[in-house]
Amino acid sequence: MPSENVAIVREVYEAFNRGDLPAVWSLMDPGVSLVGPPVSRMPYTGFHSGPRSVTVALFRYEADLWKEFRAVPESFLYTDESVVVLGRFQAVGRESGETICIPFFHECSLCGGRIDRVHSYPAAARAMGMPD
Repeated sequence: MPSENVAIVREVYEAFNRGDLPAVWSLMDPGVSLVGPPVSRMPYTGFHSGPRSVTVALFRYEADLWKEFRAVPESFLYTDESVVVLGRFQAVGRESGETICIPFFHECSLCGGRIDRVHSYPAAARAMGMPD
């Protein structure tokens, strides 16, 4: 079961990076929720519900801001019912052409072969030694 959960979570990132949002949503429970960091000055903080809302919040994806945007997982750690993903957001600004590379830490809980809850910890990625 844990290796199957890692494969499901890995496919979410792969589908997102190839632009296949329906595939991303099919791997999420219809009632999926995201708990983002409680930092008021950051976008997409707090609670989000539903595959579309969670996708935007999880990947901080705003198509009009980025010429390129990828969520690149680097490590997958797992227990029986959850998968932790350490990775980096890599993007190129649409207007500025500036490149960014920001670490992320996502904890995905699964039930019935679908992601049903995600916690996003951007500060934890930095605290764990992933440089900006």
